[in-house]
Amino acid sequence: MEAAPLRQVLEPGEYRVRWALPDLDGSLLDREGDLELRAEHPPTGAVYDVPVERTSLSDGSFYMTGPQVRVFELIRGQLLNGMSVILLDAEVTTIDGQVGVLAAAAALVGHADDDSLDNAVSSLEIQLHGLDAVAGVGPIKWVNFPGDKKDARYLDRSWHADGNPDSTQVWKDDGAEITLKFYNSVSPPNGFIYRVLFSPVLIIALSSRCLFRMLSPRGWSPCGASSRSRRADKRP
Repeated sequence: MEAAPLRQVLEPGEYRVRWALPDLDGSLLDREGDLELRAEHPPTGAVYDVPVERTSLSDGSFYMTGPQVRVFELIRGQLLNGMSVILLDAEVTTIDGQVGVLAAAAALVGHADDDSLDNAVSSLEIQLHGLDAVAGVGPIKWVNFPGDKKDARYLDRSWHADGNPDSTQVWKDDGAEITLKFYNSVSPPNGFIYRVLFSPVLIIALSSRCLFRMLSPRGWSPCGASSRSRRADKRP
């Protein structure tokens, strides 16, 4: 089976994470949890043993109200495979503090130094439904299907296809450069099947970094976002 054309840092799925969860006083708590990356959905997850706000009474007892929602520009964590993750524009919702539900705009996953990163991005890779139709130019320029050759042995022939360099298109202004191109993958040779797949993507390179929320209108799913060497996993 050939690989998907998209170049992914981390496959969609559910992963165990140790979150650096901010406490009520701003200090960081080491907490177990999960991260779920799904196609065409924002990242979600869970964090366990969440701090909650309590109201103390004169008799020494206390009570708390719920659900309690806390909002953060970013939450950092580390996957069990050694990769680190940053949730951008994240919310933690909990009722009793035992489990908190995580929801975020995007998850930056990679091997970069956590402390050097924030919730601003400098480039994105985006895949849209129908992007191939919008492109107007396909990645294959010409295909040859051979006919029978006189006096030739059966299958003494070649199937041929030429790539189309004009399928890569670039738009640029003072604020950004947008490139539409097609990633490709090829099936491994096995003597019976040979197949080439193409997947269109938009690559946006910004002239200056800005907050991710300013670049995420409804209707598109970023398959990559870079804050230095990070990639965002919100991929189709």
